[in-house]
Amino acid sequence: MQPTKNINPLYQYNGPNIDILDVIKDGDLKKVRLLVGSHNIQSEDEDGNTPLHWAVHEGYIDIVKYLVSIGADIHATNKNMYTSFAGACYLNDLVMVEYLFSLGSNIEVRDCDEYTPLIGSCQFDNIEIVQFLVSHGANIEARDDTGATPLIMAICSDQLKIVKYLIDCEANMFVVDELGKTAFFWVHEVEK
Repeated sequence: MQPTKNINPLYQYNGPNIDILDVIKDGDLKKVRLLVGSHNIQSEDEDGNTPLHWAVHEGYIDIVKYLVSIGADIHATNKNMYTSFAGACYLNDLVMVEYLFSLGSNIEVRDCDEYTPLIGSCQFDNIEIVQFLVSHGANIEARDDTGATPLIMAICSDQLKIVKYLIDCEANMFVVDELGKTAFFWVHEVEK
């Protein structure tokens, strides 16, 4: 008589060498559901990223919603002090940003460089994210650890649509950063 196979799905995904972060990166919600019972949903990788950070990073809204429904901390930060909300902003994932914001994510949260989600988003071609953040009260005059504002960040990153939008929102062109330079100065510097 042959031994029967273990057909318990938990057996397949619940071994000691199975990493929930790897399963999340694969995007399989069914496998994530099977693993959650034996893994800490607040566990961290070597950079302090939680399963929620990874689900946001990979763009898996269904996994994000599931993790949140079972208690994942939307305010958890990694070693660089990034929250899942900031990550969604930087990755230009408007659906994810709207969802995490609806749960109470802090629109002015700061990372290790004192970037707010708005300052960080101004580095990238994230005009919809910038518009969302500003329309929901993000401070357009916030400063990072070098004194740069969202406008200065957008100028230095050559994000012309964002620059125009922030100027239309009356961002201060003459605010001075730690180097004693204004946004107006940086426009001419980037043109060189």
